[in-house]
Amino acid sequence: MVRVNTAVKGIMQCLQEHIETCPLLEESQGLFTKVDMDVLEEDSGYMITRVPVETKIKTYLDGSGIYQEAFVFAGRHFYDADENIDTNAFYDGFSEWLRESKSLLTLPTGMEVMKLEATTSGYVFDTEYGRVQYRIPCRLEYYKKGD
Repeated sequence: MVRVNTAVKGIMQCLQEHIETCPLLEESQGLFTKVDMDVLEEDSGYMITRVPVETKIKTYLDGSGIYQEAFVFAGRHFYDADENIDTNAFYDGFSEWLRESKSLLTLPTGMEVMKLEATTSGYVFDTEYGRVQYRIPCRLEYYKKGD
């Protein structure tokens, strides 16, 4: 039986907490800088969700290796011509912030961030009732010490 230490944060929780520190969230949504996990509110807000990907990139003889975590950052925004310009600028800025902030991301013990990046630009995923869901695929690459 595999035991999980619930006192230790998982990678997705670390990413969630890190993204909540993005100054663009406060500028965009005011006081609503909460980033949910796998749930996007109807009216407005943000979330991250894991994307299926082969996590192991490379394994070394000592058991350490290079791993990755793929995720989507999504937000719900108003949908009109003026708002769309601002929303596109937000996701461009988020992509840049993500790359520049990698040294501030804290991972669980034994792991070290190598890359934190958006893999494409933000795009419209869904529109409904004057709201739009934008998504931006992202990727974390990290080194993990062997057991």
